[in-house]
Amino acid sequence: MPAEYAGPPADIALGTVLGTSGVPKDALRPRLSLEWLASLDEGASLLGQPLRFERSANLKSDWDIGLELPLERATFESPYGAGERPRVGVGKIVYFDDRVPDERLDWSCTGAGCDVAKAVSAEFVVFVARAPTCRSSTGSSVRSSITPGFHYFRRVAEELEQGEALQFQVLDQAPKDIDPTEELRAFAQSILFHWGVLDFNGC
Repeated sequence: MPAEYAGPPADIALGTVLGTSGVPKDALRPRLSLEWLASLDEGASLLGQPLRFERSANLKSDWDIGLELPLERATFESPYGAGERPRVGVGKIVYFDDRVPDERLDWSCTGAGCDVAKAVSAEFVVFVARAPTCRSSTGSSVRSSITPGFHYFRRVAEELEQGEALQFQVLDQAPKDIDPTEELRAFAQSILFHWGVLDFNGC
């Protein structure tokens, strides 16, 4: 979506904040960002995408989060599998205090004047731009159960049920101390390898 897009989001997720203190109350400029892994390459940076959010009408510890479609450069093709390989984006949602302020989370900044990461989603956000395929018993290529669009995973083989809330753990740390890049890369490699194995071994 273009930056000025004000229509309905591409997807809506629910988030619940965990921790004894609930939602951090000292965020002067509260922001929510979906931090995408730029690529599977070593040293790849994170690409931040601002999100719309509001407190849920149900519980004070819940958020309603609107997600826009990711930028093209926030998705990459799988190195595994045969034929048409899946294209995905993998990220985590971060709630932060934009102290700089510049509407983005600076992962390299250290010191008192830097942004502060308040909470990070325990789950992984996966946007499927091109779905994986798998082989049927007759050898023909068919679509897997993973459909294009947004998906949310606790781990590779455990996807959240529809309507199930993401969990955010209160951290209140400098971004550099909780940088999720390596965790995102490991998860992306694992899930894409898993889908590649399905491609060769059947649905």
